[in-house]
Amino acid sequence: RIRSQHAADAQALKASVARQQQGQAAVRRLEQEIRAAEGKYTFFQETRCYLEDLLECLDVKAPLIEDLEEDLVLARKERGEAVKRRRQTDLQDQLLAAREAVGKATGNGWAVKGEVQVDEFG
Repeated sequence: RIRSQHAADAQALKASVARQQQGQAAVRRLEQEIRAAEGKYTFFQETRCYLEDLLECLDVKAPLIEDLEEDLVLARKERGEAVKRRRQTDLQDQLLAAREAVGKATGNGWAVKGEVQVDEFG
C-alpha cells in the first residue's frame, strides 16, 4: 500500500512538474507576445501623434495653400493670355510682312506704311 501510494505521489509529482514547465513556457511565450504588442502599441501611438500634428498643421495651412493655388491659377491664366496676345501680334506682323512682300512683288501696293489695305475679299 505505501509503495502504491508512493508511486501515485511520484506520478502526481511528475505531472505537476510537467504542468509547471508548460506553465513557465506559456508565461515566456506570453511575455514575448507582450513585448511585441508593446512595440506595436508604441508605433501606433507615435503614428497617432504624428497624424494629429499633421492634421493640425493642415488645418492652419489650408487657407494659405488655397490662396496660393488661386494665385497660381491666376498667374497661369495671365501667362496664357500674354502668350495668346504675343502670338496674335506675331501673326499680324507676319501677315503684314507677307502682304508687303506680295505688294512689292506684284506692284499692287497692298500695304501702305504699316496699314493693311483690304481688297474686295476682306
